[in-house]
Amino acid sequence: MKSLKIIAIMIVCIAIIYFIVGFIFVKLNLISTFTQIEYQKLATLVGAFASIFGLLAIVVPSFTTADLKKLETNSLRQVADLADEMKKA
Repeated sequence: MKSLKIIAIMIVCIAIIYFIVGFIFVKLNLISTFTQIEYQKLATLVGAFASIFGLLAIVVPSFTTADLKKLETNSLRQVADLADEMKKA
């Protein structure tokens, strides 16, 4: 889950950079009117994805120490069961 959070933060940061650079280009009139319309369409999509990933990064809970201990305990139990089965065979 931590990697999902990192990816979500990266996507949001890239979106913010995209918005800032696009705003500067539009204000300095460095792109044509047609390109501005295309930029606005793409900015809408980028903004939507950035919002979704930003919310996911906040809402999705990260692993706790207790979760990792449960995982370790279950894994060790499975290995022990497998070792017992191998001894019987």
